[in-house]
Amino acid sequence: MYASFSATTFIGTIGMKQQWRMFGADGTPVVDIDFDGHHGQPNPHAHNWDGLVRDHGWPVSIVP
Repeated sequence: MYASFSATTFIGTIGMKQQWRMFGADGTPVVDIDFDGHHGQPNPHAHNWDGLVRDHGWPVSIVP
């Protein structure tokens, strides 16, 4: 099953953390895709949201 996203927002500017945030139909964050290495995660990586808690992150490819 695929998640349905209502919006994707680019967060950050050049020289700052680069991130896409995807929101669910109710407007809460569902997934963050980070384009910088931090917390020992590769670049890029994704953080899944569970309510108000974001997980530690997982390797991800933005190319299908």
